Amino acid sequence: MSRFAATLFDGKSSAARAVNVEQDGKTLSICGSDGDFIRADPLDGCRITPPLGKTRRTIYLPDGARLDTDNQDAVAELELYDTKHPGMKLVHGLESRWGLVVFSLAGLVLCVWFFIAYGIPLLADKAASSVPTAMMETVSDRALSQLDKRFLEKTELPKPRIAEIRSYFNEIAGNMKGDRHFRLLFRKSPQIGANAFALPSGKILVTDDLIKMAESRKELAGIFAHEMAHVQERHGLRMVFQNAGVFFVISALFGDVVSATSLGAALPTMLVERGYSRQFERQADLAAGKYLIRRMGSTKPYRRILQRLAEKSGRNSAPSMISTHPGVKNRILRLKNLEKIRK
Repeated sequence: MSRFAATLFDGKSSAARAVNVEQDGKTLSICGSDGDFIRADPLDGCRITPPLGKTRRTIYLPDGARLDTDNQDAVAELELYDTKHPGMKLVHGLESRWGLVVFSLAGLVLCVWFFIAYGIPLLADKAASSVPTAMMETVSDRALSQLDKRFLEKTELPKPRIAEIRSYFNEIAGNMKGDRHFRLLFRKSPQIGANAFALPSGKILVTDDLIKMAESRKELAGIFAHEMAHVQERHGLRMVFQNAGVFFVISALFGDVVSATSLGAALPTMLVERGYSRQFERQADLAAGKYLIRRMGSTKPYRRILQRLAEKSGRNSAPSMISTHPGVKNRILRLKNLEKIRK
């Protein structure tokens, strides 16, 4: 049994009365300050408001009357008999222990980081795999339209040269593992210089500057195989989903909120200004390196053109294939190591 002082409001008027309250675990007995009995109420019919720091606590009686008190310990003892709100006891326990609060906050930060680092990429992979072929075609067409409006111009390469390169490209596409259909498109772009992009449907864009920079067909083979690997792994769509965050990912997995228009509008900017992640680049380089070793015995031609692109990117302020494909030195080193391993 415990006893505490409180203020009684009858619920019918604003008049307040100082009272003393006794509880025995089943009943609240309320007496006036002079000791006169006022009322008794069953404890299981009362409602105790959740704690908020050290502010006054309120106990609502069954008929709407209420008791206000500053005696936190007495109310805490009453709550031991309250089986209706066990969750609030836990909340109050956490609020009163700063160590637990800090620990909980650290845990929340860790969970958010883990979800961003691993959860979203995993969901993005699942979402990209769920996009049907017809939608990928639409996304690619809209992305290409945006690229043509903002960055690209009509190619100035001679038709015989285009036919020659396209024939070689088709030969490489036929030798690549997988069931994707590839198509090579040519564009001029003073804005982005020597560059190549892979669209989700299998369309691969290559600029006149990149064709002119290549000193051999074997160098182009590395570029083409690299971009084809991006298509096969659906890196374009995965990149859009990852960068767009949870909304696009969840929409693609469970609904029809993501439209081809929104994806097609987001893809060009990411391809030109941000490029693929290092993880995607490593995957594409690995596939291209394996292809070159299998078909030509060496990754050296591909490494040479990557090196020249890096040198030109350093001299030129315009975006290039290297500025959107970071870590060139590491990429070249990994290709060398891959060649040693495969031999």
